[in-house]
Amino acid sequence: MISMLQLKYFQELAVQQNMTRVAEKHFVSQTALSNALSRMEEELNVSLFTRSGRSLILNEYGAIFLQYTNTILAALDDGIKALENQKRQHEGYIFVGTHNSLNWTRLVGEFMLNYPECTICHKECIPTVVAAALPNLDVDLIIAGTDDIVSPHLEHIEFRRDKIWLITPKNHPLARRTHVSLDELRDEPFIMQAKTSGFRKFCDKVLDEIGFTPKIVAECDYALRFGLLQQSSAVLLGSDTTKDGQAYGPNVAYLVIDEISVTRGISLFWKKGVKLSPGAQCFRDFVLRHYQSEEP
Repeated sequence: MISMLQLKYFQELAVQQNMTRVAEKHFVSQTALSNALSRMEEELNVSLFTRSGRSLILNEYGAIFLQYTNTILAALDDGIKALENQKRQHEGYIFVGTHNSLNWTRLVGEFMLNYPECTICHKECIPTVVAAALPNLDVDLIIAGTDDIVSPHLEHIEFRRDKIWLITPKNHPLARRTHVSLDELRDEPFIMQAKTSGFRKFCDKVLDEIGFTPKIVAECDYALRFGLLQQSSAVLLGSDTTKDGQAYGPNVAYLVIDEISVTRGISLFWKKGVKLSPGAQCFRDFVLRHYQSEEP
């Protein structure tokens, strides 16, 4: 595969027609420059220059290929300039990834009220997909369970601990209660998150350690769980974030599960060694202040 560097060398040689001057300009040896050109000619299966001592004269094949090389390198330069312009224009843009947007509606809404000059761009980020894509990351910040993403490419800061709640429709027989035991839930139908969810993995581990196996009637995302909860007598598990964010609306009840006292950490993640944009720093600081102010 011909590299961009080889194309740049070829373009310079076509203009300068002198190996020494081009080698000096790019701080490489003439041998390295000559080898790069030879490898490109071998891949193209044609000679691009007529050689005369240290001079190179572009031949008919080289003249044809130079037109396309100029187009490719010009397009690359235009692309770099476009990205730089876009970056300058979007300094107030904040790219935030979450696995579930419903839980964070209230938080993002409050940020928008306080910082109208910023623009939030949300992207759904499944932790397993994020981990597989690293070290690349196409968002500024990710909100996820502290143990959902383990990678040397990311930094994180934990901003809250979530406990598990039982969530029922308001017309459910348990809805008037404040507490419930797992023994009372053995025959209850559960609507669970998909197995790729960090919260689902956390719940599975907790329930397995306690020795409780829920009767699962559906596994789905938040939006479908919300619809099914309203239309059935099933129950589901949620977190403090779900409760505080009112992700399932007012027509549900939240019950403490007596046997479950462990909590799940929630963190902000960002790419290690990369300076956050002013907007992303503003959002990170806002989140930390928001949850510190809610601590008892």
